[in-house]
Amino acid sequence: MANDALTKPKRPEVQKLAKDIIASQQAETDPMKQWRKAWYKQ
Repeated sequence: MANDALTKPKRPEVQKLAKDIIASQQAETDPMKQWRKAWYKQ
């Protein structure tokens, strides 16, 4: 949904919020992906 909010609306405050959400979620999921790779060799 944040990706859609990044590209579809024209309002800059919505686009900034979407960018912030994406960055925050990326910071959370990147370590999890690394752990999964290390632990389960996937």
